[in-house]
Amino acid sequence: MRAYTKDELWQMMTPSTELAPIVETPNALDQYSLKGSSSELEKNVVPASFFLGEIALTGQSTVIYAAPNTGKTLLGLHLIMGSQVNKSKLYYLNLDDTAEGLVTKLKIAEEYDFEMLVDGHKGFDKNNFSKIIVSMVKNDQCAEVIIVADTLKKLTDLMNKDKSSKFNDVIRSFVSKGGTFVGLAHVNKKLGADGKPVYSGTSDTIDDFDCAYILHKVSEKDGFHFVQFERKKQRSSINAPLATYRYSSEQGISYNELLLSVDHVKIEGEVPYYAENEVRSTAMMIDVVKHFIEKLKVNTKMQLAVKTAKSLDVSKRTMLRFIEEHIGVHWDYKVGEHNTHIFYLIE
Repeated sequence: MRAYTKDELWQMMTPSTELAPIVETPNALDQYSLKGSSSELEKNVVPASFFLGEIALTGQSTVIYAAPNTGKTLLGLHLIMGSQVNKSKLYYLNLDDTAEGLVTKLKIAEEYDFEMLVDGHKGFDKNNFSKIIVSMVKNDQCAEVIIVADTLKKLTDLMNKDKSSKFNDVIRSFVSKGGTFVGLAHVNKKLGADGKPVYSGTSDTIDDFDCAYILHKVSEKDGFHFVQFERKKQRSSINAPLATYRYSSEQGISYNELLLSVDHVKIEGEVPYYAENEVRSTAMMIDVVKHFIEKLKVNTKMQLAVKTAKSLDVSKRTMLRFIEEHIGVHWDYKVGEHNTHIFYLIE
């Protein structure tokens, strides 16, 4: 055995000053990082372009609220027919129609080469819609796919915060993979406290979607119904803030004739319908209250609010607030028996 020198023994006994390389252990989040995946994800990006007139954009989620018989389905089909998107990847979910209406709209879909899905037909179950979308997201099958849901309440419970929020998460994942989603929905039967239509359901849908519109019925004249899309939310500056359309009010014409009667009405300096009519609406409400007090002898506060609300088709709360706000201006009251407020007009 070789004998070590004193220096060699000293070196063997002295700890090395070189530190071992530090190996970082990945944390639980690292496995989900997308860093380095931009080129792959870019393949799913759909350049934003107008899909329904200047209302909805591709690559976004849009919700359109409207009262029944406002023409939301009619306008939706009209705008699809004129759209320049690849209609072979457009899926119209017809979930609220009669058998006759289904056949009529299916013939339109066949002529314009877009797909139509109906609950209970060819095995499609609307209750499995979210599962289908999750599968498409997982398999990267969303790019350039456009889905129009008529109506949204058939796919989720818009009144249930938990269910609607989970549904919106599914739609968000679909859109993030290059899909486009448009949901048609309803407004409440009663107007809001300000006399304007209010979207039906919780605020989650309008909060979670990229763009939201309310479709108002504006007027009926010259043989046409006039309606206006009013934007309530957008993530792109190019969505039209307002858009007015008209369609025939003629009775007895076929659905196809009605569809072909739809026109975009360009209005210079257009303003929201309810803003434009706010002064007129106030004057009308004043006249109605005066009429009930003077002509119909309805002069107690609560009865006045109830009966004028029914006459104007607004909420009783709206009318109560309106009556109270105008005390001392157009009418006043004296305290009667049992502390009842008896209203009279101010001359």
